[in-house]
Amino acid sequence: MSLKRSVAWILKVRKELLKRFNKKKQDDRVTLVKESGSKDCNRLSLQDLKDAEHSILVFVQRHEFTDEISTLSTNQTVKATSNIRKLDPVLDGDLLRVGGRLIESKMPENCKHPIILPKGHHVSKLILRQIHIDLQHSGRNHLLARIRENYWLINVPSAVRKLISKCVVCRRLSAPVGEQKMAHLPPDRITPDKPPFSRVGVDYFGPFEVKQRRCRTKRYGVIFTCLSNRAIHLEVAVSLDTSSYINVLRRFIARRGQVEKIRPDNGPNFIGAKCELKSALSEWNLNQIENAMLQKKIDWQFNLWRVRISEVYGRG
Repeated sequence: MSLKRSVAWILKVRKELLKRFNKKKQDDRVTLVKESGSKDCNRLSLQDLKDAEHSILVFVQRHEFTDEISTLSTNQTVKATSNIRKLDPVLDGDLLRVGGRLIESKMPENCKHPIILPKGHHVSKLILRQIHIDLQHSGRNHLLARIRENYWLINVPSAVRKLISKCVVCRRLSAPVGEQKMAHLPPDRITPDKPPFSRVGVDYFGPFEVKQRRCRTKRYGVIFTCLSNRAIHLEVAVSLDTSSYINVLRRFIARRGQVEKIRPDNGPNFIGAKCELKSALSEWNLNQIENAMLQKKIDWQFNLWRVRISEVYGRG
């Protein structure tokens, strides 16, 4: 973009100087001096930028495809040794474009017959980099599709791959995400010499609305996970109070057998809603639960409050 603006200013100054040089009368000179201080002379228009881009492309093509342009200007066929012969190049005014069979198509002219750009030229690299920045570093395929809407850069896949590999922003975006090393598994997870559900973890989920007669009430799910073989058992809790949890545990033991160790969470994981958590935690009698577990010879151990229960025993 900076190259285009620089060339646009050069062409604009050149145009103004030619106007002044061609005028012979003194009145015209004074008028031009006044016009030179107007706003139109102090800023670039869209047409100025288009003319600058056209001039840059013409300069590049005449420098890189001199033989091809001279051959096509005399209505002859491009030599077989030319690297753009397979593109069926045509000369459209001052620009060298890709030929083809899409002349009758209603597509835009640049899309039907893209402008041919040489491989490895500095201007080609600038155009490619500018399009890459305009696309917000969106990736290789998007960049290829956008550049071929207006230009046909020779060996463009290699140029795009080289550009992205050297782009600092793209390298940052595609860098591998940092991963934290997980701690060692507890003995309860890797001791296979016990029956299923000998050591379990427990957690609440929900609530779920259920219809009871003519009203709706809330029920909660309780998941028991075997710490060694990943088996799960689901129960339904009527509420979040202590007695409801003890009843759930009794039903679980009646179905799955005696439990040696239970690892519940330390409180916040039992419910998902924060508003219900504050009211429910005040109703939990942890001592009562622990005493009930000791009567059944069950080891009741809380996890640390920093540890998510799903990371401790809910996932493999």
